[in-house]
Amino acid sequence: METASEVISAQYQFDPLTKLLNRRAFKPILTHELSRVNRQETRSCLVLVDIDNFKKVNDTLGHDTGDQILREFSDVLRASIRESDCASRHGGEEFLLCLPDTDIETAEPIIKRLSKIIANNEYSKKIQLTASFGIALLSDNTKQSIINADKAMYQSKANGKNQVSTFK
Repeated sequence: METASEVISAQYQFDPLTKLLNRRAFKPILTHELSRVNRQETRSCLVLVDIDNFKKVNDTLGHDTGDQILREFSDVLRASIRESDCASRHGGEEFLLCLPDTDIETAEPIIKRLSKIIANNEYSKKIQLTASFGIALLSDNTKQSIINADKAMYQSKANGKNQVSTFK
């Protein structure tokens, strides 16, 4: 049986819907990774993932189905990334991935493969999903790195969605 402090700790760290890390728990992981990148002169990438047209799912099938699809999407995400990678729910239908020891050239094929896995999966109510991805190097500071990944993700949206873009 879990103690009250274990329950509170889990609530503090994990998004209750998706069971992925929440933003609060992900921030110190990114800070630690940035410190490691600077210390070891290595590269790591951040990837912002946004499910395409998700509002339509909620509007046509209802929020309960939308929540179920978010859970299933999170399971696909978790199962499809490398053991060394870390995933969090950034908010709504947005997710943030940290890919340690990974430069942009290595991250692109990894994320393109993930994009195909997501698109080829069937979710509740036989829904097919796509996602738009933005990749940026973890550099300078975590906040700016997330902004850079967000800019790249919006470039994917502007290019027709279901795309992988990198921040230049």
